[in-house]
Amino acid sequence: MAVLLNIVLAQATLTLLGAVFGFGLGFFPSRRKPGGSVRAGDILPGLDCGVCGYPGCSSFGEALERGEADPGLCAPGGKKMKNELAKILGIEISYTREEMVQVHCRGGDAETKRLFHYSGLDDCRALHMLFGGSKACRFSCLGQGSCIKVCPREAIVRDRNGVFWVDPGRCDLCGRCLAVCPTGVLRRIPKTADYFVACNSTDRGQTTADYCSVGCTACRACEKRSPEGGFEVDDHLARINYRRRGDRNGAVLACDPKCIVSNGAPPAMGKNAKT
Repeated sequence: MAVLLNIVLAQATLTLLGAVFGFGLGFFPSRRKPGGSVRAGDILPGLDCGVCGYPGCSSFGEALERGEADPGLCAPGGKKMKNELAKILGIEISYTREEMVQVHCRGGDAETKRLFHYSGLDDCRALHMLFGGSKACRFSCLGQGSCIKVCPREAIVRDRNGVFWVDPGRCDLCGRCLAVCPTGVLRRIPKTADYFVACNSTDRGQTTADYCSVGCTACRACEKRSPEGGFEVDDHLARINYRRRGDRNGAVLACDPKCIVSNGAPPAMGKNAKT
């Protein structure tokens, strides 16, 4: 009799809990739009890489639905995902502005001071966990090749000096390399860019010069020699405003550390360029 009573009480409890949860699901709104249609956040990659400038895919999706964000900011999603977003949001996406990723650092084995010798995993994130990396410059390319390993187009190569380059003819801005780079040295530029500033350091000029012979010292020579070329020094680092299309050759010649480099095809690769 006692066993039968316990079974009846258990069934009654489960029924009551089912009713409570059913009421809760009916009371609280669903994450999906009325009619079961897919929301923007439902088709984002879910990487939470931060490339779009938002903390994660969820917050980016909410910003998209409020009309506060551009679907093109999600580089890892690719063109197919952006087309799906356009359909969901009822907007048109323009692909006329082609961009790529480039490595904004030329501090190789001969140019940059090292703090210690690293012999661990060939992974930039693993090295970065050790005091921010083995190089004295905390903004530099760490050189372990994580970007090469994730690039589906084989667009990234390592030259004979241990410096990394991206081939404009191969990069399709999938964003995978951006997601695995811990120092932010990989940055977006137009595919048509003639030059870029191959430095990522925002340390003061003398500090940068002390640990890297090819780092930007914020001397402003580029601004003075090519005033129409779009060079702007901010936070101790020169950058190029590509909306300005004036001559940049004067700046290239005036740059003492030679950190303004051509965005052409990469030089000869090193022996272990893809390992």
